[in-house]
Amino acid sequence: MKIQNHKSTVSNNGRVALKGLLPKKLDAILKIHKLYSLLFPFLLLSGYLYVSFVPGLCQTSWWLVFKPSVFFFHARYILVSCC
Repeated sequence: MKIQNHKSTVSNNGRVALKGLLPKKLDAILKIHKLYSLLFPFLLLSGYLYVSFVPGLCQTSWWLVFKPSVFFFHARYILVSCC
């Protein structure tokens, strides 16, 4: 009986530990999302300027023009590949 109680305590502690970690990760994701939301107009404008100066050089930059909603998810890759 003591072993069963010990196992259930361990599993409960594991669940509590996981529940404690998830909100921290979600909070970090929300902070990153807020940062991208604030920088989005500037980055989008940079993408438009880049495309107008060097058309067709970088295919991913055209995603900025035709699919701006996708830009949020590919922002890091676009900046690395185009700049």
